[in-house]
Amino acid sequence: MLQALNEHQAHDHEGSPVKPGDQKARYAMLGVGSNLYRAAMRWLLDVGALVPVEEANEQLRNAVGAQHRSFAFKITRHGLNMLRGV
Repeated sequence: MLQALNEHQAHDHEGSPVKPGDQKARYAMLGVGSNLYRAAMRWLLDVGALVPVEEANEQLRNAVGAQHRSFAFKITRHGLNMLRGV
């Protein structure tokens, strides 16, 4: 998922906003909303590869049915380093 977000949105730029969605999930071979998709997003957040963009997510926080694909994140230096194998 991280690679798909980087290749299609961040383009190796730390702090670039990324927004998971159906297309990125398909590139990562994950079903949007699946348990594996949710686990992957939680893991990327837990390890600090992505951080939420608080301002953009404010209104979505309490929306019924909102999932990670609805929220905006920023790719971190750590996330880019993970992709580079550093």
